Amino acid sequence: MKKYIKTIITICAVGFTFLACEKEEISTFSGKNLIYFQWSIDGKDYESNKIDSTSITFAFDLPTEKTDSLVSIPVKIQGKMSPQDRSVAIRIMGESTVENGVHFNMSDNIIIPANEVIGYIPVTFNRTEDMKEQEFLLKLELLENENFGTNIWGTEKSNSTNKTLSYTEFEITISDILTEPEKWYMLGNWLGDFSAKKFYLFAEVNQMPLPNYNELPNLGDFFGQIAIMKAYLAAQKNAGTPVLEEDGSEMTLGRYA
Repeated sequence: MKKYIKTIITICAVGFTFLACEKEEISTFSGKNLIYFQWSIDGKDYESNKIDSTSITFAFDLPTEKTDSLVSIPVKIQGKMSPQDRSVAIRIMGESTVENGVHFNMSDNIIIPANEVIGYIPVTFNRTEDMKEQEFLLKLELLENENFGTNIWGTEKSNSTNKTLSYTEFEITISDILTEPEKWYMLGNWLGDFSAKKFYLFAEVNQMPLPNYNELPNLGDFFGQIAIMKAYLAAQKNAGTPVLEEDGSEMTLGRYA
């Protein structure tokens, strides 16, 4: 009889255990959602290209062809989606040298749309005359509000600048001056250090428009153009008239050219 009682007690204990397990909820994310500039963590275009700054120049475009440029900067949340739109708080930081309404225009209504984890900050840069003489800076900061926190930090470094990335600050430089294209650092083993004089000569020697190296070129064409540039520099040097940079140093290509 005692044996049967022990068996019944054991069965009941197991049953109560299952009931207790069924009622226990799995813990989920319950804090305030965080927000950050997506390119600094996920990368721009591909995972390893993590940036917290970028540059834009109108120097590749004729004035009659392009008078402004739209940049949409993605911001992303870490946390739950919401069935409602959620506003994002940002501010223009004091280091900025652009004038709102003159050099750029930006909406005050930035949101993460309902049932999405990514929203965009659309900034339209206007091509102004003073950009031919000066490079301007727009620096944005994400702020905490009722929807999102900003206490997100890391120690990862940017591939292009070798500085610690910021996840809540993003800067854009804008000019009508020929500045180093975004992808030049990836092509530097062939092109060498950037200079405007070298870039213009590269296009002239290859009898083509100034290439847009904010995007990666067709590598077959690129290597052919490097060979032509290398031959030109060598011919000028052999003739006793080496091509010089603005600082008087000899113009050279990269180590793989």
